[in-house]
Amino acid sequence: MIDLVETFNNAFRLQQEGNFVEAGTLYRAVLDAAPEHAGSHHLLGLVEHQLGRHDAALASIKRAIDLNGDEPNYHNNLGTVYRTLGKIDE
Repeated sequence: MIDLVETFNNAFRLQQEGNFVEAGTLYRAVLDAAPEHAGSHHLLGLVEHQLGRHDAALASIKRAIDLNGDEPNYHNNLGTVYRTLGKIDE
């Protein structure tokens, strides 16, 4: 079993350093162990966005919102991805 907090924190650090592929791998490891970890869904969505995989980004961020719709950053970043795709109305 992985240490969820340590793995999540390491993923976040890697993402901040620009190592998006490895960060995504660690976020997925957290989600394998805790499928309803909203923060990992959200940040995995940002990783996917940063890698240009916008459809995957939308799916991950929407899942984070399903799990914790009260977090404004999730909604803001969903809007950012929609803007990137030129889907302003969404």
